[in-house]
Amino acid sequence: MCIRDSPFSAWVEPLAFWIPFVLVIYVGVIGLTFVVHRQWADREHLAFPVAEVASILIRREKGRAWNPVFRNRLFWMGYGAVTFLHLVNSIHIWFNQFPQISTYMNLFALKDHMGSVGEGFGWVQFFLGMIHPTVIAFAFFVPSDVSFTLGIAAITTMSISAAMTAFGIGTSFPPTATGGGSVAGWQFGAYVAMFLMIIYTGRFHYWATLKSLFLQIAQRVRGRAAGGEEGKTEPEAVWGAGFAILAAAILVFMISMLGVSWPIAIAAVL
Repeated sequence: MCIRDSPFSAWVEPLAFWIPFVLVIYVGVIGLTFVVHRQWADREHLAFPVAEVASILIRREKGRAWNPVFRNRLFWMGYGAVTFLHLVNSIHIWFNQFPQISTYMNLFALKDHMGSVGEGFGWVQFFLGMIHPTVIAFAFFVPSDVSFTLGIAAITTMSISAAMTAFGIGTSFPPTATGGGSVAGWQFGAYVAMFLMIIYTGRFHYWATLKSLFLQIAQRVRGRAAGGEEGKTEPEAVWGAGFAILAAAILVFMISMLGVSWPIAIAAVL
């Protein structure tokens, strides 16, 4: 089969929908980034590990050609260890006779002796302790309480799952593409709680941003220059909120074009 026989025409309609759809999502996400950045970075002082790593690597001292990180012996020790690990395991993938450095602890033999712990949700991760050097590295760039929360979350989830399994309440995902079941309910509840916490902690900033946005829109509609409330919040946050709301409206419209009812489309975007 040559490339001319490929049914490229069948891709025109799907791509005509999904490419604009993804682009609108990007616009909305970038707009939200402008809205929450000031709140998260300057007021809540949240850590941004990826940005912090990039900042450290490009930082330079006056009068020196090399970044101070590259002159640190501990940096090269860590870099060398992780590089050696991945290099050996990469060679093992291509040549099975080459030795492999295991990055997990297989404790599956204990599963049958742990009762409900070996039957609930998350038992695979519980009995297969994997070591991720990248995760360990990023843990140094976030507050210790955040690292502890991420680490204890899996153990807490497994404990709750084991207790529910002991009382006959199933906690596994059903074999469907969309998930569902009690575990999906946990995750949905966690997302809702996290969303409400984000809104509550930044309620003054978000309300001022929305108020400034709608005030400016009203003033422009009336033919007057924007002012007054504009100086009380960051202009980039106001513009970001406007683009985010516009992108959300476009996404709702595009989803409804697929035959989805308006309430479901709105819920999907939110």
